[in-house]
Amino acid sequence: MFWLATQKYRKSVKIKHGFEYDYLLGIAAAYASVQEFVFSNIAAPILYQFNLMSWAEDVFDGIDWFLFGCIQIFLILVVLRTWRRFAPAEKQGRFAKASRADVFYTLFHRLGIFHGIIFIALSGIFFEIDSVLHDFRFEHFNVESWWPGVTSIPVVSFLIYLILFSWTSLTISTTVPHMYLTGGGSFMPCITVKRS
Repeated sequence: MFWLATQKYRKSVKIKHGFEYDYLLGIAAAYASVQEFVFSNIAAPILYQFNLMSWAEDVFDGIDWFLFGCIQIFLILVVLRTWRRFAPAEKQGRFAKASRADVFYTLFHRLGIFHGIIFIALSGIFFEIDSVLHDFRFEHFNVESWWPGVTSIPVVSFLIYLILFSWTSLTISTTVPHMYLTGGGSFMPCITVKRS
């Protein structure tokens, strides 16, 4: 399948700046065809059977995350395991019991299972909140519309989002532990341990 996709795009793309982009396009075409195959032959019939076709676009994006997670797991197994064999950070048994939790977490997180569960559990609530806010003419936070000629430039909007998210993360990471340590702002009383 990959070879056919590569051959298909090889003739249509020229060499640019000394690098052959046709191989990258072939890989992208093979990835897209695998994603389309999984969606049309596995996910879409299940969605149709349970009358959930309104989720089709989100499931298609979820399959993209799932396939990307499969690629990440493959790279972890091939690259990092090989590296660990030649230069281990610490000695372990062949498959220690402590590493089973790591394997489970990696599969659970990288394959998008956590994101899928959160989406299924909370999507209805967020869609309802979004529709209520839309009824009150609430507009989404969009940096690109602040100063149309300037903030719509991708690099500028990226830097603004980076600063905003970094500031928010820093504010939360410094405020929340302080609230829990002092007992302020939490719903549960702070537990203090007195040393004798």
